Parts: sequence; C-alpha cells; structure tokens
Amino acid sequence: MNLGRTLVLLPYGLPELAAHREACAEVLLACGGDVDRVIDQPSDDLARFGKYVSRIPALREGAPPPIVMLTRTSPLPLTVVSARRTLERAAPTLGRASWLLFVTEEDDPFFTDGARRLGLLSTELPHAPMWTGPDGMPFLVTTPHTRAPDVLSQRFQTLRGQADKYRRAPMLTSRPPSKG
Repeated sequence: MNLGRTLVLLPYGLPELAAHREACAEVLLACGGDVDRVIDQPSDDLARFGKYVSRIPALREGAPPPIVMLTRTSPLPLTVVSARRTLERAAPTLGRASWLLFVTEEDDPFFTDGARRLGLLSTELPHAPMWTGPDGMPFLVTTPHTRAPDVLSQRFQTLRGQADKYRRAPMLTSRPPSKG
C-alpha cells in the first residue's frame, strides 16, 4: 500500500461533529488515504457527484483506485447500497475503489441490525468489521471508536482483496433484461 497517496472521495462530506471529523481523518490515514487529496463536495445528487469525479484525471484507468468513504448510512439500502450503485454507474472507475463506511451511533443507532439483515457483518462495530452487502459489495465499516491503525491497515488490505473478487464477479442488477 502506498501510504498517504490514495485519493479520497467523500460524497456526503465530512461528519458534522469535530470529534467525528478527526476520527474520520485518522481512519483515512490508517487506510492509506491522502487527506490533502480529498474531494468532499457533499451532494444529494450522487449521479452528479459521480459524473464530476469521473472527469478527474487521477481516477482514470491506471491510477491507483481511490477510497470512497460514505459518512451517512441511514437508511442503509438508500444511502449505502443504492448510493454505491449510482456512483459506480455514473463513474465506472469507482468499481475499482475501496469503499469505507463511517458509522456513528448518533446518526445510525440501528446500523448493525440493518447490515445483518442486508448482508454479512464479520464482527462488532468497534473492531472495524467487513460488511458484505447485496450483490457481494464489500465495505470496511469504521466508527469514531475505530482507532487502531494496525488493525485498520490490515482490514483495509482485506477489503482490497475482497474488492478485487467483487470486480471479477458478474454484476447482479435489479433491472429486468431488455426486450429486443
């Protein structure tokens, strides 16, 4: 991993609380994110955000895959699963990205229940679990209490490996096949 050099995308922006912003930055640094190369134009129009980032030269083929961190998770199907599908559709290079979630108890007290209902959660939240969501989408789940850089670095490497498998697997869609 090339520490400190990976472009970071925050489609929902940074968390509002200062302590959460600091914890979020620590997570990103532990995962090799470059906090000086952050695109955090919060937008409720994720397709527009995806189109915007698709024009960034650092996201073109051959460049290191970026980190995408989602700082909103409730409701999970909309703010995470649907958001990832929307962003990957708008910017296909994000299919190579490593996806992280930053979950706070204040914003999403029911994350664990929802994650288990929609996919597979590898361990409890403070321990930086891997979450495999619908269609095999891998995510690294972090919280303001996830502070062990060595654990985060190791889990991030696991995420990269799972992301490679996810990209090679056939994509499942919820749309019926076209008639023609």
